Amino acid sequence: MSKFGSGSGGARRRVPPGIAQTSAALACSGWAMLGVACSNDSSGALASELETATPPGEPGQSAPGGSQGAAPGSPVAASSRYVFGTVVTGPEGDSSYVSLLPSLDLAGAVVSLDQAREFPGSSDLWVRGGKVYIASGDQPSITRYSVDRAGRLVEEQTLSFAGQGLQSAAFWNNTFISDEKAYMANGVSELVVWNPTTMEIAGTLSLPPLPDRGGLVARPGLADRANIIRAGKLYQPIYWTDENYAGRSDDSRIAVIDVEQDQFLEYLSIPCPSLDYGTVDDTGTLYFSNWTGSVGTHLVLGTAQNCVVALDPSSNDSSRVFDFAQITGGHEGAALAYVGAGHFALSVFHEEKVDLAAADDPFAIVADPNWQLYDYEPRSAQAEPIAGIDWNSGAVYYARVGNRVLPMVPGESYNSTNVYALGAGARATPLFATKGWVLRIFELGAGQ
Repeated sequence: MSKFGSGSGGARRRVPPGIAQTSAALACSGWAMLGVACSNDSSGALASELETATPPGEPGQSAPGGSQGAAPGSPVAASSRYVFGTVVTGPEGDSSYVSLLPSLDLAGAVVSLDQAREFPGSSDLWVRGGKVYIASGDQPSITRYSVDRAGRLVEEQTLSFAGQGLQSAAFWNNTFISDEKAYMANGVSELVVWNPTTMEIAGTLSLPPLPDRGGLVARPGLADRANIIRAGKLYQPIYWTDENYAGRSDDSRIAVIDVEQDQFLEYLSIPCPSLDYGTVDDTGTLYFSNWTGSVGTHLVLGTAQNCVVALDPSSNDSSRVFDFAQITGGHEGAALAYVGAGHFALSVFHEEKVDLAAADDPFAIVADPNWQLYDYEPRSAQAEPIAGIDWNSGAVYYARVGNRVLPMVPGESYNSTNVYALGAGARATPLFATKGWVLRIFELGAGQ
């Protein structure tokens, strides 16, 4: 299942982005504050170079002369390392890159991928319980790594899901329940239960059949952005589309699963289409909304109006809270994310930048920089643009690092990403930029 096929639309990638599996140990060879120079050595060390003096919004344009850094072979301070993954689409497909940084606060400077570790195709990356997990893009398997004192990722074990009939073991299909339990989705019919500590398959959990919608196919919302665990229950959105993700149902379902007993509980009927994003506020209320592709299908093909549903996990009662157009001055929106202190962020599409009468591809318009990131505070009942973030392509993922929320904002056709820190007063501070589409940022050693 592709991240683009799952409703983000745009210039569709052949395979989803992420970080690829490698059997070699990964290591950074040296760091300098705000100027990182590392090299690939014969041991397969990970390299990353920070190039300064390039303004945010222009990732990939190198500063003259590169940067100065610590001598090759220097150890990496174990207390201040971050890892991020990005994927770059080229004429022959996707290439994945992984980079380590000593700091995320780089004043919008561009992190070059020239010396980053490159892997073929598209895989995925996660950090959990102090371990690094890398899902292969070539086969349905996950490899776990530890991080040694020198900053090297040392391969420990690999777990294959091929025997369960999976085509991919990417983390956009996976939900970590604890350090000893995770669910890997096998479509909408089954969850494969596995143990991230022992790296073993523990069993499967079957889900009941869903209603037949004729030519439409049931699709699970992607686990990394849609699933929510609350009060011992997993909430997994499901919606229906045609084979091209263009035609869509007017409603969705949410599967509710007891994660302690590994037992399906019920399907909730939800009166909003294409639910593929979930978030939780400080009161414990769950909110579900659509991803960006359904904005294009609504505007070009006339699929159902996109909306947000709130759900109380104590009773599983749900209600349609608002249509995006009600809080954005008439614009369509996607990916409502709670960011703290009573505020939400959301991607808002500006249709005035597009000739909708001439548009025939619902995914092309959402891949262009026709979006702004908005701040929404429910007491005001209106959303406003977040200052400091430029026009973008809307498919924003968020990293939560320490007590900060970092939107990873993709540029045109997902060919570049600017990373920010959200602040008070609907403002954002640029941190760094890079080529490709960044979906993951982790602090090494932090549990996720």
